Amino acid sequence: MNKTWKILVTDDEITARQFVRSVLESELPVKVISASNGEECLRLAAEENPDLIILDVMMPIMDGCDAFLGLRDNPKTAKIPVVMLSSLSEVLNHMQSKARQEQPNDFVEKPVEPVILVRVVRSLLGIPKTPH
Repeated sequence: MNKTWKILVTDDEITARQFVRSVLESELPVKVISASNGEECLRLAAEENPDLIILDVMMPIMDGCDAFLGLRDNPKTAKIPVVMLSSLSEVLNHMQSKARQEQPNDFVEKPVEPVILVRVVRSLLGIPKTPH
């Protein structure tokens, strides 16, 4: 039996969400659900219990860094791996400004390179490479 992994993609840009969904669902055994802001991400993460969360940093209502901290503060979502879409320095600066030590599991720079995104997701979820 093959496992299908559930990934929550959070980005305020619909084209970005569709792009990430397209890349991941075409390359990996995943089902992508999506949120358009940090508040929606926190709600869906608690309801859907995804295997991985991909968070854009720059979003209205609640940015990705605040959503990440909210995920870590909730026992139900605290252990879910999180990939931030942004530069490492941008995320680290934001975390330091909040005096928090938590760090995302990985970072993928925008514009997203499909090969890198797939490699990061495969690694964090332990999805084996399948021969073509």
